[in-house]
Amino acid sequence: MITYGIRIRAWILTFMLLTGFFTVSVVAQNNSTVTIPESRFYPALHGYNTIFTDSFAVLPSFEATPFITLGEYKQFLETRAAKGSGKDSLMPDRSIASTEAYEKYMHRKKYESYPVVGVSWQNALEYCAWRTKMENPDSGIVFIYRLPYKSEWEQMALYADSALKKFEINRHYAEWIMASFDESALSLLGNLNNAYTFEYLYLAGKSDPQVLKRMCIYGKSFLSGDKHKMYGYSDRGYRDVGFRMVKEYVNVPGRKPSPVVLNDKIMQLYGVKH
Repeated sequence: MITYGIRIRAWILTFMLLTGFFTVSVVAQNNSTVTIPESRFYPALHGYNTIFTDSFAVLPSFEATPFITLGEYKQFLETRAAKGSGKDSLMPDRSIASTEAYEKYMHRKKYESYPVVGVSWQNALEYCAWRTKMENPDSGIVFIYRLPYKSEWEQMALYADSALKKFEINRHYAEWIMASFDESALSLLGNLNNAYTFEYLYLAGKSDPQVLKRMCIYGKSFLSGDKHKMYGYSDRGYRDVGFRMVKEYVNVPGRKPSPVVLNDKIMQLYGVKH
């Protein structure tokens, strides 16, 4: 696996130990999206040990954004603050850096083109819901933004790895995935007629034990090095974990909705009632 990104700018801004965040240089990025073509997903190649090697599911084409930037996330915070709806609870986790470094990161203009880090899984999904409401027509929900599924992340990584594609690699950050982490999940059987059935998602409540709040994190980061991060807790942010969005159109003729669209609890965030 690799952590990928969209084509980056030619210039590189140094953001090192001086700030307390990173041990390597990181890069700013543009905000263009990319369309990942329809492809085959082979579960057995990605750890699903109960499925035949040559079995596959067809993953429909989808649109993906690069990592959400700090500037984009700050727009979300400002909008929520203007409505008096809990800006403080949506802030990047302050534990990701010293107080001085955190203030520099949040308030210096030059960092707004960097991927936002320290955002919890829960708040990343809140951002997705906000962008969905902002960009859909007044007549109703045509599409939603959400975090990528595991199968989608794998296909994006393969797409990024192709020498024929103008799809740059970003090796500095891991990212949140729209899936819960469970050691036994890879042993679950799935229906190969629909790749989404390989996705395990549990929405933990506040009173649930922490073990049920583990959400998948995919990709390597400047902290994990050659090892892929595995999970984080949904209510915490991490200094080497960002997030990006997948754009999913709803009510597409001939296509079964994904688990997110069918989940009443999640769709309430988007203002949709079934």
